[in-house]
Amino acid sequence: EVERGENLTEISRRYQTTVPMLEAANPQIKNPDTIEIGQKVNVPIGADYGREPTRDVVEPGQTLTDMARQHAGVSAQDIARANRHEIPNAHRIHAGQEVWVPADRPATPLDQKVQATDAALANVDRAQQAYDTLEPGTNRAIRDEMYEGIQSAKGNLKTAVQAEVDERVKTIQPAGGKPTEADYAAAGNQVKDRYQSDPAATQKLDTALKSLADDSYRASPQGQAEAIVSKARGAGDAPKQVASLNDSLKTAPPEVRNSVMNSAQGKQLIQDAAQWATDPLAGGDAIKADENARQEFGGAGQQVPGGKTMERLELLTRDLDPALAAQLTSHAMPTVEKYLGEFQAQFGGQPLGPSGMANMLKVLDRGVDTPAGQSNIERMAKLGVYDRDALRLHVSGGGSPAYAIALSRQPGIDSATVLQQAYDGVAAYRAQITETAKDYSVHMEELGWLVQNHGASMTPEQLQKAIADYTAEKNKSEPGWEAKGKALQDKLAEQGATLQTQLDALRALPAGTPGRDDAIAGALNDPAVGLALNTAWEKKPELLQGAKGDGLLGFFADPTVKGSAKLSDTGRKLFTDVATQYMKHNVAGALETFNPADPASVAATREAVGTLRNSRLAAVLGVSPKEMDAAVQALETAMPEAGDSADDIARKMSTLNGELDEIGEAVRGRLGFDPADAHRGMKAFDKTTVAGQAIRGLGMLLGGVGLLASTGTAMSDPSLKNWLKAAGDGLGLTQKGLELAVGMGKINEGSLLGKAGASLVGRVLGAGMAVFDVWSAVESAQQGDYTSAGLYGAGAVGGVTAALFTGPIGWAGLAVVGISAAGLWVWNGVKESRKHEPDSDGGTAMRFLQHAGLNESAARALTDQSGDGHSVMPLLNRYAELKGMKLEDPAQQKKFIDWINGMQPEQLGALRDNLHESADDIDGDPAKFNATADGDRYVVPDIADRPWFTRMGDHGPESVAQLEAQLQVLQIRVLG
Repeated sequence: EVERGENLTEISRRYQTTVPMLEAANPQIKNPDTIEIGQKVNVPIGADYGREPTRDVVEPGQTLTDMARQHAGVSAQDIARANRHEIPNAHRIHAGQEVWVPADRPATPLDQKVQATDAALANVDRAQQAYDTLEPGTNRAIRDEMYEGIQSAKGNLKTAVQAEVDERVKTIQPAGGKPTEADYAAAGNQVKDRYQSDPAATQKLDTALKSLADDSYRASPQGQAEAIVSKARGAGDAPKQVASLNDSLKTAPPEVRNSVMNSAQGKQLIQDAAQWATDPLAGGDAIKADENARQEFGGAGQQVPGGKTMERLELLTRDLDPALAAQLTSHAMPTVEKYLGEFQAQFGGQPLGPSGMANMLKVLDRGVDTPAGQSNIERMAKLGVYDRDALRLHVSGGGSPAYAIALSRQPGIDSATVLQQAYDGVAAYRAQITETAKDYSVHMEELGWLVQNHGASMTPEQLQKAIADYTAEKNKSEPGWEAKGKALQDKLAEQGATLQTQLDALRALPAGTPGRDDAIAGALNDPAVGLALNTAWEKKPELLQGAKGDGLLGFFADPTVKGSAKLSDTGRKLFTDVATQYMKHNVAGALETFNPADPASVAATREAVGTLRNSRLAAVLGVSPKEMDAAVQALETAMPEAGDSADDIARKMSTLNGELDEIGEAVRGRLGFDPADAHRGMKAFDKTTVAGQAIRGLGMLLGGVGLLASTGTAMSDPSLKNWLKAAGDGLGLTQKGLELAVGMGKINEGSLLGKAGASLVGRVLGAGMAVFDVWSAVESAQQGDYTSAGLYGAGAVGGVTAALFTGPIGWAGLAVVGISAAGLWVWNGVKESRKHEPDSDGGTAMRFLQHAGLNESAARALTDQSGDGHSVMPLLNRYAELKGMKLEDPAQQKKFIDWINGMQPEQLGALRDNLHESADDIDGDPAKFNATADGDRYVVPDIADRPWFTRMGDHGPESVAQLEAQLQVLQIRVLG
């Protein structure tokens, strides 16, 4: 029955139902907003309907909050809403008053948070009351424990209030909405509103909310920025303050960094540091600065103020983040500009001195990659500050030639002389790279010789073990050998990265600037530079990613660089290197987790493949953006889909091959292509071009990884290897890594690496198939290293400096292959006939060769070198290859080794001596040893007729036919 002041909303809340349900149960109520006193209202009770409330009486001192605690699932707000007509103010109830208490209901998330806050507040009261009632003489330890209890209860209250505030804010947010500070403030007030009649409780909640607000500010970008600047201010003098600021910014999120750099406090700290640096300049007054310097330093010269300022700026900006260094320098520039202008007017001459100039160049370099840093360079160049020796020494020490270039553009400056200092500096820095490369190759010489002469007779696993054991043995005999090798490699990588920056700065000079093209081409044509750059790209993949990667491609895509007539074959190979390295680090690495059944994986893979749509990459590869887009589209179409069978994926690979063959017009006249290619009808993505091989390699990788993911084929399943071979054939990827690299001009056929044989390079690169070899990737994955082999297979098409293996010997593989590709072995062309024999090397080469499975006697015999210093192992490996054996296959390799081990010592000795003669005749190049030779029809019978020459080891066979005739004489079975 309706009482005065009641409405359907209040009744619905009392009975835990809704107004629409009440309307449906009371058709006699025509207007739900108007009901009459005494009118009867039907309230459906039961499952999915309302629930009966209870009647309770307020006890003396009791609040609605206290009453709610006695009824699980009911809040003080629930009780107030159920009695709105009798309790208009929830904080004004009196003892003896009867109130409706709604039936308990499952607590909402907000209810739970409210109850937790109420409970936490009550715990604070209890803890405080327990402490306050302690007797005056209570033990100190007990008092401390009770006090800690209060602090813990307050901490729990703070946590509970935070949870309730968060929940209240969450409930009012629209989908996708972002809460504001006002939302949090309103939610905090709602928490306090429940306790308006309890000042003590309100005070506790105010304390908790204020603490939370303080925490929120401290966690905000502005709060974190304030803390960083405050910490820096307390670090000490200006250099220490800047160093502290820089250390904090290194790990700060971008939004915090921005807050620091843009805050008034942050700017003031930087301004104060700049003021400290420019104090010797007396605010830009050259005469006053000179007087101050003479008083302070006892008659010092006029260059002291400027020199001291640059010394201080160098100290401040040392190891700084580039943006921070540039900003600090920018703050110092007005005073520096004023001082230098007055100095020129008052005294003339160079205002900084040699050391000051050197420090100035260092300071400017530290922000060279930022807009503010570029502005600083231009502002300083306009002042005409110049010291010839300082410029040259700066660049020769690895500094950027950016200032010299900016200075050369200024009126009245002898630009030719200035630029010559930059060119000479780059040349001097190149000379340092050459020295590092030489030290590197000397250090790795023995291992390089062993790998290239003995490695091809081993399986990949045997070669890995051989190198690992060699490294361990070397570290024992020469402590620090491995550390020194790694240090040289790291140094070379740093030098390569630095030189790339220098060359990119020179590229900014207008085309045709005297000396520009000679300096750039001279560097790119230098094999040591090629080794340094490739080492840098392998060791520092960030150089090929993001803005740095685009900048690197921009350098090589520049027509004035790529089209330079001054480039040699060595220089042109770098264009292949950078393109394949870019694809490896930006695309191939992202494909290893491709799963056609996972939409997120498919999206990520498509995004990675999409990065190939890069006009600069297209230019480096010698194709047009339109052609590159068509190739990428073909690659995307070839991506395996969920449910594809092995045959489906193989067909997609074949289709991809056909589509690539049809893309683009003939390559006549294009940069990066041999003019003869046009006569062969080649197109942009022909399988013999770098671009064609690279895209096919990525397709192979996509197909192989997709096959594993979509069909569940085990990595050890022979059918997978068969599929990969078939798919590779369909894509035209049947050449071995070395054969492909030689064919593309990556490796000179006459180099020692070129002579080593395809099977060795296949092993060194971890690739049985050219370009991103998937099967090798699969085999590596079984050893927990999916990336190194298959994804490093890009080395087969251009990045031949790919790592050999990962783990403790990965650096050694990178060294061996990189130095080989650059042709920088110190023993190239040097005849050292005894260096790697047991009596000379203590058995190192013999132990290395034994990893192939050779017994000690055979290994000792086969480490005997020819008169010209050649090993016969490459010729034996070549014989096995021409007989159809794949030595990377463990079973076939074992058969080959068993064949050698089965020979009697005198048989093996005679065979070796004959092959010594052959090796010397062909200068150690096994590629010149073929199945047949022109003189076979005469020589083969002669071997049988005059067997004593073979037995004496004096007859070098020129072909397999002749060798097998000798095997018969020596009573050694023919391999096969």
